[in-house]
Amino acid sequence: MLSYLNALPSGESTNIMRLILEIEAPGLGVDILNQWMAEYQKSGFDEKKKSNTYALDFIDEQLNAATKELSFVEKDLKNFRQRNLLLDPESQSQTMISALKDLEEEITARSIQLQLVDNLISYISDTKNPYRQVGSMLSVEEPTLASQIMEFNKLQVQGPTLASQIMEFNKLQVQRATMLPTTPRSNPMMISLETAIEKLRQDILQNLQNVKQGYGIGVESLKERNNSANRIMSRMPEQQRELIEITRRQKILEGLYQILLEKKLETAISSAATVSNVVVLEPASSSQLPIRPNRQGTYMLAVLIGLGIPAFVAFLMEYLNDKVRSRQDVVSSTQAPIIGEIGHSAIGEALVVRASSRKFISEQFKIIRTNLQYIIPEKDKIVVLVTSSTSGEGKSFIATNVGAVIALSGKKTAILEFDIRKPKILSGLGMTKQKGVTNYIIGSIPFEDLIVPVPGIENLDVIPCGPIPPNPSELLLDDRLNAFLQKIKDHYEAVVIDTAPVGLVSDAMVIGKHADVSLYVVRHNYTYRKQLQLMDEIYSSKRLPRLSILLNDIQAQAGSYGSYYGYGGYGYGNYGYGYGKDYFDKDKRKKSKKPAGFLQRIFRNG
Repeated sequence: MLSYLNALPSGESTNIMRLILEIEAPGLGVDILNQWMAEYQKSGFDEKKKSNTYALDFIDEQLNAATKELSFVEKDLKNFRQRNLLLDPESQSQTMISALKDLEEEITARSIQLQLVDNLISYISDTKNPYRQVGSMLSVEEPTLASQIMEFNKLQVQGPTLASQIMEFNKLQVQRATMLPTTPRSNPMMISLETAIEKLRQDILQNLQNVKQGYGIGVESLKERNNSANRIMSRMPEQQRELIEITRRQKILEGLYQILLEKKLETAISSAATVSNVVVLEPASSSQLPIRPNRQGTYMLAVLIGLGIPAFVAFLMEYLNDKVRSRQDVVSSTQAPIIGEIGHSAIGEALVVRASSRKFISEQFKIIRTNLQYIIPEKDKIVVLVTSSTSGEGKSFIATNVGAVIALSGKKTAILEFDIRKPKILSGLGMTKQKGVTNYIIGSIPFEDLIVPVPGIENLDVIPCGPIPPNPSELLLDDRLNAFLQKIKDHYEAVVIDTAPVGLVSDAMVIGKHADVSLYVVRHNYTYRKQLQLMDEIYSSKRLPRLSILLNDIQAQAGSYGSYYGYGGYGYGNYGYGYGKDYFDKDKRKKSKKPAGFLQRIFRNG
């Protein structure tokens, strides 16, 4: 039940608490709260009454002891008077008593305080009742003691006062008595509380011992002064001196008895006026509306989770993706220029550039052909080398269509299939493998047998690779290769060389000395950004001639390139120049009957 009960501060005041009990039965909850508060008030009242009862018991014990001692002293005084016939001893020593009056009063006051200290030490040290409270009105007046010690011993009382220690001691006793009915003695909290009580008891006893020692020093000092005065009274009769001693003891006990009577009266009055510290400002009331479950909060949490999980997944995939996602990724990683951008082709053909083609991707290759004129010096014959970082970046696709677009400009063009380890030009064009460069270099076929015309593209031929040799790297170092490349340049106006990836083998570096310009293919969402560092090193060291970057397979739906294709952002149709939506032929793509879902778009972009 306590787990459903909450206590909260009400407003700015910390003395007013607001209790809230969450329960299914409102009427039962109201009754529980009202009864709980009634019991809590009664408990507080009983604890205060119990504290006053302890104080009265202590005073009564001290009064009984003082009464017995005072009775003995008065009996001794009576017997002494009768035995010595001293009916008026004051008149016999009026002069000396007057002189020592102040001194006797001081000795009496300090002796009373010393007696109180002894009584407190005896009460607190009682092992039979270790958990009794000490009456807070019975504390020793320490400021008087401090002044006396400073006067006689030049010392000063330090640390917490006895009154504050006794109040804390009583507070811990009340707390223990409250917990004892519901908490076993082996409970760590109960053990810790009893340890604190015992520690505080020892501190009080130590402080009382210090106080007692201080009072003792003061009394001894006064007695020394009194002894000096007694030597003056040595001429007085022995009976008179004895009478003075008995009278002194009587005054001490009478003073102690009077103090105890006053304390008892004060404690009794305080006990009669005891009221509980807890006041109920308003009785408990119930709410007619349910507070749990919080439907609005549940709905809001569900909406936030539903929106947050996909957003987090998308962010995580974007953060973990270390591939080239935008043009800015390339610009920030290398100083090499970007010659152009090729969009995604969905028609599934390697050759997309044809004489009658009006597709957008075909126009992109024409833009690259135009940009090549600004890179290559004015020459009658040009050699374009195409390479990339790794396999699968579309190097052969780029080489095929760059050769086709140059051939459409009227130049006699040859595509040299020089990726000896993994040739793809002929298979991409749907042509069968034939004898090629490797056969020519070893001298098995003439040069004329190497030429394979490309159907449908005028002025475009393919020089096949031929059988894959067991030693491709050594074949590229053959002197006959240089003569072969020179013969091709003599035979054609433009040569496009499809070489192996520069990030895997060194073939492109060997052939690069025969080229006029190098196209480095970077595929969107495929090439890793760290691979651009290799390309930047090649550009900086000029190991390939006039190296330029060609971005391939850019997909607009990925979001990284906005909603356009084209080099430098200058798209066509919907994308910038405004020639109309049907200026280019649309690619024949397979369309799904249902639009792609959110997760499908995320994974497609990732």
